[in-house]
Amino acid sequence: MKERKERPTEEELPKGRVVFDAGIVIELLLSASRVETIKKAIRDEGILPHVTHITLAEVLYILCRRIGWKLADEKVTGLIESGYFIVEDVGRIFEISARYKCERRISLADCFTLGLAKYVSAPALFAVREKELVNENEKNPFDVHIIFLEDIL
Repeated sequence: MKERKERPTEEELPKGRVVFDAGIVIELLLSASRVETIKKAIRDEGILPHVTHITLAEVLYILCRRIGWKLADEKVTGLIESGYFIVEDVGRIFEISARYKCERRISLADCFTLGLAKYVSAPALFAVREKELVNENEKNPFDVHIIFLEDIL
């Protein structure tokens, strides 16, 4: 039986530019223990995280439901102002993202995550293996590298 780890080691994490899905950002903002290594890699500049405004909107509404609007807004604003994250303008990737949505049965937010990953030539890091994303990737592999945090845990 495979031993379950609490968090990935730095060697297991991607390096350089990485596009984060909302699930990763939420775990970072809520200080989940399994993303402590990712936090350290961001601070040490081993990972340069990229997100879209679509991702941030998803983070904001999910956090709002969990911890209330005021605290959710403070956390997302703090993340943006930290300077650690590059927030890409979706105007640059809306066509790539729309094409994914046209051809695939996945959420629009995931399409923007993948669109940004393609645009900046970086892997997309998702917190969990979303069934729709996995199914689509098995039918026809995406043209971007997808990493699931639970696979490196």
